[in-house]
Amino acid sequence: MGEERERREAGSQYMKLGECSRGGGQSSISTILLIVSFILVVLVALNMLLFYKLYALERAAHTLETWHSYSVADSPLPQTAGEWAQVLQLQRQFHQAQLSKWQQILQSSVSLLDQMKQSLEKLHRGIVVPEGHQEPPTDTLTESLTEA
Repeated sequence: MGEERERREAGSQYMKLGECSRGGGQSSISTILLIVSFILVVLVALNMLLFYKLYALERAAHTLETWHSYSVADSPLPQTAGEWAQVLQLQRQFHQAQLSKWQQILQSSVSLLDQMKQSLEKLHRGIVVPEGHQEPPTDTLTESLTEA
């Protein structure tokens, strides 16, 4: 009888331990589910934001396309040689303006590259000491002892 009672008490202790671990497990599972749910909500919100940006970009492209079609439809083609000469003159001026912009950009790029090259050469000279100018390290303690 005593042994049977001890078995029941031991079994009830195991059940209590199992219940505690299951309760803790459910708490950790609910925490994990909460975190995953939060991440999913954030991802859905970001996805909606990306779709809105894509919609705005497509709308802007469509608007630009319609403006371009209106501008082409509104301006009649030149009919006389004088009108064609005027169009060609405007295109030359535009081309020259674009060409001068690109030349300025290239000149500034070349000057920046030259500055970078000079800076790198100075850095290289500072790091690499020529072998002829290297002096062996002197120990001042041994020199002072030999003089005394």
